[in-house]
Amino acid sequence: MTPPRALIQQSVEHAKTKNKKERRDRTVPTKREIDSLESNAARKLQLEYQSTLGDPIAEFERLLHSAAPFITSSCTNKNQQLDSSLHQAQLPRISLQDVWKWYETPGSYGLEVKAGDSPNINGFLAESTPFCAYFVPYLSAVQFFVYPHLSDVCGKDKVDTNPELVFEFFESELPHDRKPLHLKIRDLISINTSNLQVFGDPSKLESMNLHDLHPSSWFSVAWYPIYRIPEGEFHAAFLTYHSFNQLIVRSIPIDSLSKTFQMIVFPVMGLQSYRIKGERWFDLRTHVESSSEESTSKTSEILIERSRALEERCRTLEKNALLLSTRSVTADQVKRFNYHRDYQFFISRKR
Repeated sequence: MTPPRALIQQSVEHAKTKNKKERRDRTVPTKREIDSLESNAARKLQLEYQSTLGDPIAEFERLLHSAAPFITSSCTNKNQQLDSSLHQAQLPRISLQDVWKWYETPGSYGLEVKAGDSPNINGFLAESTPFCAYFVPYLSAVQFFVYPHLSDVCGKDKVDTNPELVFEFFESELPHDRKPLHLKIRDLISINTSNLQVFGDPSKLESMNLHDLHPSSWFSVAWYPIYRIPEGEFHAAFLTYHSFNQLIVRSIPIDSLSKTFQMIVFPVMGLQSYRIKGERWFDLRTHVESSSEESTSKTSEILIERSRALEERCRTLEKNALLLSTRSVTADQVKRFNYHRDYQFFISRKR
């Protein structure tokens, strides 16, 4: 896919200036400085979240980490902490607008993924050469469900009820005709949707809160490549899936302020890809060194274990993508199966 020249130019300029920051010596922080602290805390939280997942066993996991949107919130009391794993009743009153807002920067400049490229020796990666890959996000699919008869259902019993589909969208345009995700959301909300693949009220894309959504709700994002630095083989595209049933929370205290910033992460729980031939996204990474026969034997065991883990990881991600893209739903009292066009496109051209 050939990206617009303007997008590449914006991305290059953004890459040159993104690390420049204002520094002021003030006793009392201004609102701008507080916002900056929150942004820095969010970036630090994201890095900490990635570090908890351990060293990636393949380069595609770096993309999964980078492509997981997050929302930041703050507490006036550092003791007010959310659990690391959120239950539905614990979800804060955060608008869906905050989720889509995360995609503005990658939609304008490209999502930066720092990865490694290296020769493949007997199925394993040798010493890696770092590079930065940039992708643009496009909305692929959305399905929002709510709890039926909310006035009669409360607490944990809500999760056990059959969800009601209130909004659905499956993209049908060709990739080169699409707008980046945050612009597509605006179009869906503002324009006449009678001719689009839409079910329900598009205004729910901005009016609903996370707390109101059933855990069955999900959305999918298509990531198409634009360029890499330094130049090299780069054609891979990815389809990520994000569920409202699998949210992760990370917290970090801000010493200069009496508050704690928290990050709610939407991890990638489903994945599909295509045009990956000749690239190393799914090759097993190994940098285990051996200096004796005993350590060599141990290294072989580690490689076998990591290889199995990689196979299981990919199998689970692809299975989740299949389940969401082809699941049965009831809309207007009619039961039917999802037809996710991007999913069908990806699997028909995979490898």
